[in-house]
Amino acid sequence: MKKIIVVMFALLFLLSGCNGKENKLEIALKNLEDADSLRIDMTMYDLPFFGTMSLVMKNDGDLRFSSNPLGDPTYSKIVDGEEYEYILSSENVLVLSDTPEEAEDDSSSDSFTDQLKAEDFSEVDGVWVYNGDNIYLDEEETEYMTDIEITLNSDGEFGTMTFVIYTDEMSTDVELTVSGINETNIVVPENYDD
Repeated sequence: MKKIIVVMFALLFLLSGCNGKENKLEIALKNLEDADSLRIDMTMYDLPFFGTMSLVMKNDGDLRFSSNPLGDPTYSKIVDGEEYEYILSSENVLVLSDTPEEAEDDSSSDSFTDQLKAEDFSEVDGVWVYNGDNIYLDEEETEYMTDIEITLNSDGEFGTMTFVIYTDEMSTDVELTVSGINETNIVVPENYDD
């Protein structure tokens, strides 16, 4: 699941790269990249054992939030380019960890960004459709994305992205909805009971 989140953020920032004349999608993605805060609702459909699973991710400056359908949410903070998670102390209070999170192996993310370019999308009836082949998420080419479509909202801002992820074991439809651009606030609670 964390790989999907990493890939999703890589996709959003990669697509914001422009090459000369900007189209509506490039402008919306640039605005998204420049946003101080936002909320992403992600829904994955037809997961084995789970069916449909939804989670919420929020960014607010250097603060991050991620819901967890199977447990407590995660709060974290970016300090000097590294992510530190808030952990529950022995006093039952959320405190910032002294140790940064381990960085994900981003080789799949690098490969992913090499394959996808903003100019590979074309607008069809108000939906931006990816024109390329599969987007491979691993070096073995066993995990990939396909059927990528992006819809802008009525204000011309990034709205929804849908795609299908295939792995050795399964395929799942994914829908991401972006909202609260420059309006999302994260308040780290004192503990998980708040």
